[in-house]
Amino acid sequence: MTEREIFQSILSHKKPPRFPRDAIQLSFTPGEHTFEPDGGYDWFGVYWVKQADGTQTEKPGFRRIESMEDWQEAMPKCVNEEEMRLWGEKTQQGYDRVNKIQVVGLWSGHFERMQSLVGFEDALTAFYEYPDEVMEYMEAMTDFKIEEMRLIKKYYNPDIISPHDDWGMNTNMFIAPDMWRKFIKPQIKKMVSAAQELGMIYEQHSCGYITQIVGDLVECGVSMLEIQAVNDLKYIKENYGDRVVLRGCFNGQKLGAPDMTPEKARAEVRNTLNIVAMDGGFIAQRIWGTKPEVMAAIFDEYERFSDENYK
Repeated sequence: MTEREIFQSILSHKKPPRFPRDAIQLSFTPGEHTFEPDGGYDWFGVYWVKQADGTQTEKPGFRRIESMEDWQEAMPKCVNEEEMRLWGEKTQQGYDRVNKIQVVGLWSGHFERMQSLVGFEDALTAFYEYPDEVMEYMEAMTDFKIEEMRLIKKYYNPDIISPHDDWGMNTNMFIAPDMWRKFIKPQIKKMVSAAQELGMIYEQHSCGYITQIVGDLVECGVSMLEIQAVNDLKYIKENYGDRVVLRGCFNGQKLGAPDMTPEKARAEVRNTLNIVAMDGGFIAQRIWGTKPEVMAAIFDEYERFSDENYK
C-alpha cells in the first residue's frame, strides 16, 4: 500500500497495516500571514514579523483597529483570487497525488484573527463588551473563509482542509465552552458543511486544552482533530475515537525540553501511543524543536509500536 492508501484507511476508521510515513504534503494560502522574507502585511492589514525559528508573530505593539466595533475596517471586501490562483497552481505542480495526502492549512481562524486585530486581552473582553459586533464579525469571517475554501478547492484541490484556531491554554479554554458554543460553533458547522460539499475532508487544528468541546466538534462533522497532549486524550479516544481521527497528540513541551533523553522520549511516546493509537484512528507527525538523538528515538519507538500492534 502507498502512504496515501494507508492514510485513507485510517480516515475510514480501519486498522492500518502500519503507520504512514511522511504521508502529508502541507501547503498554505498566501494572505493569512506574510511570506515576505523580512515581514509584511497580510490581507487584513496586520503586520507580521519573522522570528529566528521561522515562525511569525504580529509586530510588537501593533494594533490594526481600536476595538471589535470597528471590525469592518479590517475585513477585506473579497478574497484575492489572483493570488490564490498563482499560489495554488504553483503548489499543485509539486503534489504527489499517487503517494501523498494533500493538506492546505487555513491559518488565523475566527478567534486568532480577533487577537491579531485588537490584541489578546481585548479579543477576550470583546465577547462581553461588544457581543453583537463580535457575532457580526464571526458571521462575516465565516463567509470569507468559505470563499477561501472554494478557491482552495479550485486552485489547490487538496484532500484535506485544515483551519487553524487556537482556543486553549495548557489547563483550560480561553473562553467558556458555552460562549464558544454561542459564537464559534455555528461557524465551524457552516465551514464543515462547505468543505464536505466541495469534496474536502475537514480537519480542525487547535492548540491548548479543548477537551470540553471535542464532542461539539464531532457533532459539527469534523473528521480529524489536530490537538495537543494537554487534552484528556484517554477520554477523547474512548468517547469519540470511532468518529474522529486524531493527529498530533505527542507532548512537544516534554519532548522538546532541554533535559529530554532518548530513553525518556521512548517512554513518553509509548505512553501516548498506547492511549490514542492501539486500534488505529491516529496519524503521527513530526515533533518540532527536539534534539536529533531524541527525534531518532521518537521515530524508532513509533515504528516499533507500529510493528508490534499493526502487523
